[in-house]
Amino acid sequence: MANWQGAILTTKGKALQAKVEAGTTKLALTKMKLGNGVISGSQTLEGLTDLVSPQQDITISSITPNSNGTCNIEGVVTNTSLNTGYYLKELGLYATDPDAGEILYAITTDSNPDYLQASGSATVVSESLNMTIIISNASSVTATIDPSGLVTVSDLAMHNTDINAHATLFAAKLNKSGDTATGLLKLATDLITNLSTNIPQTDNSGTLAPTAWIQNVLSNLVSNTAVTWSSNNFSCPALGINGLMAQNGYISFGPLFGGLILQWGYNYVHHGVASPASTIVTFPIAFNTAYSAVFQEAAPCTTCEYKTVTALLNTSFTATMQDNANAGDSYFYWMAIGK
Repeated sequence: MANWQGAILTTKGKALQAKVEAGTTKLALTKMKLGNGVISGSQTLEGLTDLVSPQQDITISSITPNSNGTCNIEGVVTNTSLNTGYYLKELGLYATDPDAGEILYAITTDSNPDYLQASGSATVVSESLNMTIIISNASSVTATIDPSGLVTVSDLAMHNTDINAHATLFAAKLNKSGDTATGLLKLATDLITNLSTNIPQTDNSGTLAPTAWIQNVLSNLVSNTAVTWSSNNFSCPALGINGLMAQNGYISFGPLFGGLILQWGYNYVHHGVASPASTIVTFPIAFNTAYSAVFQEAAPCTTCEYKTVTALLNTSFTATMQDNANAGDSYFYWMAIGK
């Protein structure tokens, strides 16, 4: 998992920052760059003028100044047209110095880098990269933004919180001219009307279902999808699912999942030294067809010679085990599957 360290300014980055804070220039960010290099010998991150081993240029897709004096820089990395995969070990942020040209402004490294696969692999990667820097004021930062960049996480977040994001679409669907309530009522009425004129009844009469029938179906669907509880038992009538949430319990997934039933529990075998012993485990509910049952000691048993299911019925199974060193009760967890 990626573990990017805090970004630090390079020597040239500090010189540019001094000019920005003096008001003689703006911080003009140009791009980000990814690499797979690691500093060695007498090298320091502050002294770098470029990444140790640059692999990809990343265009900046957005800059977001924050009220706490920081600024989030975002870019999008993709493996499209990437000929050779590499580990994402270093990330650089570049800016234009009015005296020195484009410089490596800030750099961060990753001690546990992710691997970016080449474009010929089965996986197509497209993810956002973020770097946070400290700024003196929002107006002092500019960036070269790629207008054809991919939609980023921040773009999507802004879209999702914009109440006017789909104003045109809603207006068309609601067929309204300023009256939201009237428009919503018309939308709901149209839905019921369309259903009532296009869905046949279930009595094989061939006639179309009346509006009242459709309303009853929708009402029943809404009420039946709720999960109801009685002590530790639950059920969802619309999906046919029910179960018991307890130490010895089950979930019956119903016809939607082919009648699958999963059961579990906790039990024990009482045995003497060096002699096998058995116990019958009764299922919380009976299977129509039991497929498999397994069990495992609640605590590791280094002296157990064997443990096995010696009989599997639709209502129970027999757990048999032998402990060559200890007499007494051996507790175990079990699970069974069937339908």
